[in-house]
Amino acid sequence: MPDNTKPVLNPDLLTPRDLTMAKKALPGVDVSAMLSDSIDMITLTIFCLRRRDNPEFSWDDALDTPMSEFNQPEPKDPPPTLPSEQLGRSEPLPSVNGSNATPQKPTSVLASSPSTP
Repeated sequence: MPDNTKPVLNPDLLTPRDLTMAKKALPGVDVSAMLSDSIDMITLTIFCLRRRDNPEFSWDDALDTPMSEFNQPEPKDPPPTLPSEQLGRSEPLPSVNGSNATPQKPTSVLASSPSTP
């Protein structure tokens, strides 16, 4: 069970104000690019969350902060998977001309039985 006294280390919790503050506090650093690298994103998240309460908190402080000081975000559930028998479509695809008519099933002709008059 997560410790509710620890903040959650989740970059989704960052606000535009956090990112603007980071841009000002870290001149010459591309904060947007940091969001695409997992290590930089973690450090940036720590930096921003801690700077909310402590304006003196530095980038080096963020690099030295143990991950154990934060709760990890809950993993997102993967999308449900369909059983293999349900992977195909059960409904006919709409026709190209937009007609709602149901396609006719082909009829088979039995060539082995002779027709009698």
